[in-house]
Amino acid sequence: MKRNLFLTLVIFSTFIFQIQAQTLEWETVTKTSSSMHKFLTRFEKTILKHNHNKLMKFMHKNYIQEQHDKFLEGRTEQFINELFCGDDLKNNKFECIKLPQIQKITRLRIERSGRLQRIVYRVETQNIQIEVILGIQKQPDGKKHGLNGAVG
Repeated sequence: MKRNLFLTLVIFSTFIFQIQAQTLEWETVTKTSSSMHKFLTRFEKTILKHNHNKLMKFMHKNYIQEQHDKFLEGRTEQFINELFCGDDLKNNKFECIKLPQIQKITRLRIERSGRLQRIVYRVETQNIQIEVILGIQKQPDGKKHGLNGAVG
């Protein structure tokens, strides 16, 4: 019963977030803090090392709790692989790329809408190039950054 209620809430909140994300006005950020820049650079280098467990350290604690621990029941590989989904830049087809297949990641821009921020990446394999959007925010302690992806 609790699981069904939780899934319903996740699906509903995902739907609401998607509607809000589509209607928000996003502007490109031209300056970022040095701590955010260092955090994202380390994240990008870790992606190319293809280590699921090390990437978990970059995720927002609340996102891990809701998506990894509860929704995906601790399936780390699936949790990380599902971050890298988006529209193929060549044919507009929705694709997901598994972490070991990633050959290149390029930070395209950082965008802000009010207090929300997101990072837009181009992620590439030998045959696929997708655009991936990840949210970024401070961890609950307010000191470090944490990333989040899709919900549900």
